[in-house]
Amino acid sequence: MFWLSFFLVDPLIGFEPSLDALLHLCNIHNVAVATNLATAEAIATRLAKTRVAHLIFNPVSGQRDAEQDLLIRELLEPHFSLRIHQTTREINLMQLARAAIANHADLVIASDGHGTVFAVAGALIGTAIPLGIIPRGTANAFAVALGISGLLSVRNACQIILAEHAQTVDAAYCNGFSMTLLAGIG
Repeated sequence: MFWLSFFLVDPLIGFEPSLDALLHLCNIHNVAVATNLATAEAIATRLAKTRVAHLIFNPVSGQRDAEQDLLIRELLEPHFSLRIHQTTREINLMQLARAAIANHADLVIASDGHGTVFAVAGALIGTAIPLGIIPRGTANAFAVALGISGLLSVRNACQIILAEHAQTVDAAYCNGFSMTLLAGIG
């Protein structure tokens, strides 16, 4: 989470004791603070350029590895405004992916197994929003086909996302389901 304070001061009046206390608290708690219009504009411009990534986990599907979850956050949060979503029994992957799209995500990242990646990828078909994949399930054929092996470490998958290595893939719908890997007839 990023905290920010704008406390614009009239330069002709000077500092007040209350401003000293505010600046002291902002320094203690690592809160960005602007006391003049130029600094406020610089901070606002930087924030407007920050890419928003929605990270989707699917703890309903299986076991969680809290250490890997924490590592993913540590690696990605310095580079993105990271919004973290988790499925529940009431909220499924498609709902989370559609919400990310509705909130104008710059990137949606699926972190879990094959089913999670397919569901999120299916929601992104037809949008210009890239999909980041952090394969963590027992099998993830789509990630393997893209060269993001299931044996690849979480750290390496995050590095691929941060380097913005992108591949365009063909996708289709069949009987209302998205197909991003293969289809068969027979």
